[in-house]
Amino acid sequence: MKCYKHYEMDAVSTCTVCGKALCPNCSEKFTYPSCDSCVLNQVSEQKSILIRNAIIMTVLFAFGLTEGFMLAIALAGVPWGWSALNKITPNIFLFMPLMGWVIYFLIKLGLSMVIGVFVLPFQVMKIVKGLKEAKQLAEYTNAA
Repeated sequence: MKCYKHYEMDAVSTCTVCGKALCPNCSEKFTYPSCDSCVLNQVSEQKSILIRNAIIMTVLFAFGLTEGFMLAIALAGVPWGWSALNKITPNIFLFMPLMGWVIYFLIKLGLSMVIGVFVLPFQVMKIVKGLKEAKQLAEYTNAA
């Protein structure tokens, strides 16, 4: 079997995603044996998630900015605080009356704002770093 990209070279592995044959050069290019198109697809998916999260943060920040800077920061951190709380929320809340759910979500929203203020700077750095890495990986994949 020959490499999908270098037809003159014998394949030594296959892409872990799509199963294309890879030569030693293509196989060692990334941490896991992957073809360029699968890596570009993964990078594109990750990049779109990062951009979506950045847009949500920006919209919430802009909405909160009408009332003050601290509220803007608190609102921008809500998605991150909410996801942090989702990791520790027990399943005992499954059977509650409607008023219980309203109280639960209001408390969770308030806690999400508080936690989000502290988590927000790290998430912004994560988004910036992820977008830079995606750009570098896309350039590397296209150049090779």
